[in-house]
Amino acid sequence: MSARLNGVLALLALLSVSSFTVATSEVTGCRGGRFRVRRVILSCLVVIITPICGVLSSGKPAIADTFVIQTSSDIQGGDTCSAPTISQMQTLWNQSPLNFDDFNIYYAGGNRCDTTQSNLTTTWMHDVGGFNPRIYPMSFNLIPTNVSWTLPYKYCTEQSNPYQLDSNLSRDYSLGGFAASDGINQAVALGITSGPLYLDIEDYYPNNTYGGVSCRSIADNFIQGYTDYLSGNAYYRAGVYVSSCSGVTDYASFPHPPQDVWLANWDGRLTTWGIGCVPDSYWYGDQRIHQFTNQSPTWSPVSIDRDCENGDVTGQTPNETPDSESTNEDPGC
Repeated sequence: MSARLNGVLALLALLSVSSFTVATSEVTGCRGGRFRVRRVILSCLVVIITPICGVLSSGKPAIADTFVIQTSSDIQGGDTCSAPTISQMQTLWNQSPLNFDDFNIYYAGGNRCDTTQSNLTTTWMHDVGGFNPRIYPMSFNLIPTNVSWTLPYKYCTEQSNPYQLDSNLSRDYSLGGFAASDGINQAVALGITSGPLYLDIEDYYPNNTYGGVSCRSIADNFIQGYTDYLSGNAYYRAGVYVSSCSGVTDYASFPHPPQDVWLANWDGRLTTWGIGCVPDSYWYGDQRIHQFTNQSPTWSPVSIDRDCENGDVTGQTPNETPDSESTNEDPGC
């Protein structure tokens, strides 16, 4: 068993997959024979599209292995529109920088750029996630993102997708719950048994209106439907990916605020603090990911939009039932 695998297994025994509640350092793995210590501050690099740095977690495994999708570390990550093949992921692992260990997956939602995701299977999760080291010596931390409904195009956002919200706020709220339910089903099908499931909101204009209703209200109702649905779940946590200046602070006043936030602000700063429009007093308990830049490096054969993340997200140990303490009720504001 490789030193890197030993390190990863040591981490899995300590951290859980999605949001992390620890703000200390843990030995998580090594490349080239040397161990790396990760602080609980995530640097996620996004490949080809903007997604979400998070972590697959474990609870009751849906397949033979338990996935710990950790979103906590001082590392980089990325994503692609379509999940690459397993061999391409191995090449990416071999050729990318030492701290490129996180990989976002568009695992659910009808607005994904690739709704088929033919490569994204339980076998892919198993091999890419580090459970087949003799054949594929890699262990990516996988981050699940749900691209379901988007706000009305041109009125509220520049995202043009087939499934859109509208001015019917009760419908928007219900669709948020549906997105959460579908996300859970898709997560279980892939063997993701606990952790944060990120809802992809993107950038929107909160002060614009559509059909006589503010875009802020449309977004808030949709996201609240999502977080309310997940608030009673013992295994999964509600995460949101959104531009930091699109009304994020509204979410803090929800009855069940998002437990983790992925804030897109391409300010080039490798830190989760001092992010535009979001005071440091909000989501301060290891609950942030910062997407700080958008570049496009290529590690053949995988091209990556370097939407780098730096963040810290809380979580549980693999054998621990996810809690519902303060981060479940209060995002830290």
